[in-house]
Amino acid sequence: MACFEIQAPVARTTLAGWLVTGALFTLLVASLRAGALLLVPVVGLVIAAVFATFDRVRGALQMPGKQRAVVAQADGLVVDGTCVMAHASIVHASTVARGRGVHAVHLAARMPWNTCLVFVDSAEQGRGLIDALALSQARGTTSFAVRATWAKPASLLVMVITFAVFLLALSKENFAAAAVTFVLGFVALPRLFTLQAEVGQDGLLIRSLRRASFVPYRKIERLRKTSTGVEIGLKGAPLREFSLTERPGSADAEIAAFHDAIVAGVRVQRGAQRADDERAVLERGDRDLEVWLRDMRELGAGGYRQSAIPSARLWAIVESTAVDASAREGAALALWSNLDDAGRARLAELASRTASPRLRVALDRIRVASDESALRAALEHAEIEAR
Repeated sequence: MACFEIQAPVARTTLAGWLVTGALFTLLVASLRAGALLLVPVVGLVIAAVFATFDRVRGALQMPGKQRAVVAQADGLVVDGTCVMAHASIVHASTVARGRGVHAVHLAARMPWNTCLVFVDSAEQGRGLIDALALSQARGTTSFAVRATWAKPASLLVMVITFAVFLLALSKENFAAAAVTFVLGFVALPRLFTLQAEVGQDGLLIRSLRRASFVPYRKIERLRKTSTGVEIGLKGAPLREFSLTERPGSADAEIAAFHDAIVAGVRVQRGAQRADDERAVLERGDRDLEVWLRDMRELGAGGYRQSAIPSARLWAIVESTAVDASAREGAALALWSNLDDAGRARLAELASRTASPRLRVALDRIRVASDESALRAALEHAEIEAR
């Protein structure tokens, strides 16, 4: 079992931290309602300290902390000999660049209060840690936390409104309403503007709290990296930016990973589509022998009604054991008019390694055919051999 071992600072949030924060807020509200003004600054300082700890976990403060023995493997993340995150509980993993040469791997579990930040020396080291966790192999997708273009102004507007309502509630001494407003405006509502982008083999799934939208790779026409995210252009639609950060240069590694994952998926999808199109052109299918021969001759001469297939690609199809025999015969027919001595020797060597009687005879006869009538006879003989 492959594993990844490093000595690195680790910061975590736990359920206990959230419970402590909730208790402190409750104490603050109770102190205000009871008029115990002396307790207010003390509780406020404690709350500030708790949030500073949470900021550290989120990576806002690059505090190095104590070096710990970190082991990442398929079973989960182990810190100082204790499994702090089981593989099945991890729902998000990303490498984040925080500036000034500081990088971290952010891991989030199913429960929002269980997160972990492992500080690493480089983005490459972070990706190595994530690879060792085998998350993409297990789930088949890679997840990224993104925000749409409209999310930033919308979140700012929500924060302004929330702060105004918060101050109004305090002025009316409605401390319960102030606490609820604070939690909704600064904790819950901002999550509405954060999207989860899952990059899979077939396309891109954009999840929000309200709905999920699937974008197949075949609809993507344009793709461009920006300083804060990735712009995606669909067919018949303008470019749409998905931001991974609000500060240019602070998440270059994650932006590159998001962009490269989509590019890889698009290339695989288009390669598969191109292969399907090529097979449809080369296979005989329902065509008469004369029609098939004519189409393959035109394809080899570059005059076929569909897009020409490069010679190198035709050779790859002829030699591929994963391609249907009919398509391999079609590729050999398309190559026939331009065969030289080296090409004929290549076909002879391929025929000698072919077990299928029909394909072996077809390749061998196409190799030595001198004219079109000889080609026709070669295919007819191959059909007889196949019976």
